[in-house]
Amino acid sequence: MRRRFLLELSFVPAFFFVAITACAQDEPPEPVLGTRTTLEFVRAGFERTVEFATAPGEDGTLFVVEAAGRILALDLADPDASPSVFLDIRGRVRCCGEQGLLGLAFHPSFAENGELFVYYTAATTDANACRAKCNKACVADSVISRFRVREDDPTVGDPSSEEILLRVGQPYENHNAGKIAFGPFDGYLYIALGDGGSGGDPCNSGQDPQSYLGKILRIDVDAVTDGKPYGIPETNPFVEVDAVLPEIWALGLRNPWRFAFDRVTGDLFIADVGQNTWEEINWEPGGSEGGFNYEWRVREGDHGFSGGTAFTVGERRKPVHEYPHTGAAFTGCSVTGGEVYRGALMPDLHGTYFFVDHCTSRAGSFRIVEGERADFRDRTAEWNEGIRPDRTLRNVTTFGTDPDGEIWLATTRGELFKIVPASEPNSPPTAKITRDPATSPIVIDDVEAAVALDASGSTDGDGGVQELAFFWEIVDGGDGAMIETPDAPLTEIRFSTPGSWVVRLTVSDGGAEDAEEIELDVVSAGNAATFRRADANSDAVIDISDGVFTLLYLFAGGTAPLCSDSADADDDGIVAITDAVFIFDWLFRGGSSPAEPFEGCGIDPTPDDELACETQPACAL
Repeated sequence: MRRRFLLELSFVPAFFFVAITACAQDEPPEPVLGTRTTLEFVRAGFERTVEFATAPGEDGTLFVVEAAGRILALDLADPDASPSVFLDIRGRVRCCGEQGLLGLAFHPSFAENGELFVYYTAATTDANACRAKCNKACVADSVISRFRVREDDPTVGDPSSEEILLRVGQPYENHNAGKIAFGPFDGYLYIALGDGGSGGDPCNSGQDPQSYLGKILRIDVDAVTDGKPYGIPETNPFVEVDAVLPEIWALGLRNPWRFAFDRVTGDLFIADVGQNTWEEINWEPGGSEGGFNYEWRVREGDHGFSGGTAFTVGERRKPVHEYPHTGAAFTGCSVTGGEVYRGALMPDLHGTYFFVDHCTSRAGSFRIVEGERADFRDRTAEWNEGIRPDRTLRNVTTFGTDPDGEIWLATTRGELFKIVPASEPNSPPTAKITRDPATSPIVIDDVEAAVALDASGSTDGDGGVQELAFFWEIVDGGDGAMIETPDAPLTEIRFSTPGSWVVRLTVSDGGAEDAEEIELDVVSAGNAATFRRADANSDAVIDISDGVFTLLYLFAGGTAPLCSDSADADDDGIVAITDAVFIFDWLFRGGSSPAEPFEGCGIDPTPDDELACETQPACAL
């Protein structure tokens, strides 16, 4: 992990988070023009990943949050390497289900002050804290704390440095939300809290102006107000309203898992998990003064909810996008809020917001144009194209961006993926082998023999778009052969002993592959011109010993023929008992003559009544 201590005049954060909310779409929207995307698998091995984050000055590190209470530092230059432990507070965290270490945000001036902030469900709780609001004992506490790096080692966090800023009682175990992030322009910390759980918000927390639950809060971590270990920004929307908690930025939320800022515009996207019917994504423009009421529990998405009560405070605001649980092409049951793309790989997708449904793994994207949702696109098929059959996309828990602005996501199985541009549907390559010498056998002269194999005529199937990879391997045959360059289009195989080998070439373009095999027969110089059809034992004479040789090989574990073509007396492509019968029938009953493997190789033209192979190389097989 590398740290650069710099003076940050402005900070554009890169935070990664999970959301469990959704959106509703009555009619299939028109697709957006632009880059097709797919997923690139990066690595697995994490446990219940719920958050990513990057830190100012740590441009080579991605911080991965595990719900049990660990923050791991992943080296982006070598993502396959084991990550180091940056902070471990597992003893203070209650996990799992919807509880755990759920949020991480680095201070905009982290490179100077080494401060980071976390949201976690505490292992201990004040059971009485909830009774005044809900007439129910608390079952958990949500804690927002400040930590610092160690003085003697600024590459790791110091567990002993914890300073609790806010502690909120939870009447039920679910709906903890947990995303925290610094605003890209105001430098204040935003905190998402769910409505306290159960179903239907029985405590009416979403509309209760005196409850932190069902809200997004905004605080100043660099100040103190009225004895609190944090400040209340003077521009908070309800700071002058006595009946409303001054920390509240937005209200009327069920379980905002997660929210994300557009680092360029400051726009805020809030994915809010639905109750029974609708998933929603809310949006407010950069520069907003806050104070929006997103209507839960009076409404679910843009639809009335049967358990609703009257609105309280704030400006009522409808979701910018919603989708149903059933009855549409794009459905789900728990939206995982994503990120706004501002990377370099796909510039035509700048400003595009990506999200996934946790239940169905359907993926979507859209942009905001003049305050309205535009260019919705179902990305599900694109993303599944890029994933291996044994690693399907399932149960996405969080999104995040790396220092380059590229979007990553994680699953409950601890897998990390990256959104990358996709080519058009991939056509498989074609493997083609040519050899020199072009005829068999390869003759060992003195010490060894060699054959040159050329795969440069192979094609990728997509007009040369992909760069081909080559791999040569011996898939059948014994010792005595060596491949010179197994990963190159041109290779040479050297032989030191006679025998028969099968060599396979596999050509890959990164998304598909093709293979071709070639059989190579090798003989010693003394036998180079003695192979012919029916001469099974390669002694240059066809007689009863060839029939016996074939039977012993087939049924008694006898020596294998040096060349299968020479033992294939009846030229049917296999060595079988019919070849021995063919030889005996021809020798003793006037049966058909052995087939000619090459021109000029047949019945001995000399009048000695013996069948011997002519000595020209063309006879050799």
